[in-house]
Amino acid sequence: MKDLLFLGKEVKNSWGTFATSERFIKEQPQLMAGFAPAVLKGLRLARQEREGTIAAVTKFSELDKSLATRRYDDLVGTFTKAGYVDEQTQKNDLAIVALVADVNTVIPPQRAYDFSFVRQAEQQLNKQGWKP
Repeated sequence: MKDLLFLGKEVKNSWGTFATSERFIKEQPQLMAGFAPAVLKGLRLARQEREGTIAAVTKFSELDKSLATRRYDDLVGTFTKAGYVDEQTQKNDLAIVALVADVNTVIPPQRAYDFSFVRQAEQQLNKQGWKP
């Protein structure tokens, strides 16, 4: 199969990030602080360990291996390296959400995104020298 166009190479988005509510962050900061490094470790592992990730996707999604491999190869390059994205990518994502939700209000990225937990997790893991 030949790709004619793969938007993941053309449009920056926030694959490899995670979302929660402001309420959860305020009410469960310790849980959030523990969750962020776990997700970041999983992201690093998935980016580095192709075969193991494909095996896990095959097992838990019930996709056949060739499709899981294709999905991995197509998507892994779009995942963030550290669980957060730059401001332009945040604006792109918010524009897509506004379009899909038919909302005309522009939401500033700092209102919609808080990457402080994952940035702190990245610093901790780097300081520890953590590698998959």
